[in-house]
Amino acid sequence: VYKRQGPTIAAAGVILAGTFATLMLAGNSTLSQMGFALSFGIVVSAFVMAMVFTPSLTALIGHAAWWPGHGDEKREPAAQAAAPP
Repeated sequence: VYKRQGPTIAAAGVILAGTFATLMLAGNSTLSQMGFALSFGIVVSAFVMAMVFTPSLTALIGHAAWWPGHGDEKREPAAQAAAPP
C-alpha cells in the first residue's frame, strides 16, 4: 500500500521543480538564484522526504496515521471477513 505513491510524488516533484527552474532563464540574477534554490529544494523534498521519510513514518505509525479519514476501527483482513461465523 505504501509503495504505490512514489512514482506519483516523483512526477509531481519533477514537474514543480521544472516550473520553478524556468525562473533561471530570466535575465535577472536574483530570479535566477531563486529559481535554482526553489527547484533544488523541491527536488530534495520530493525525492528524500516524500519518497523515503513519509512512507517509512506511515509504516511505523500504522493505522493511526490514517486517523481522520478512516475512522477508529481497524479493517479486518479479507480472509477473516470472508470466513463464515
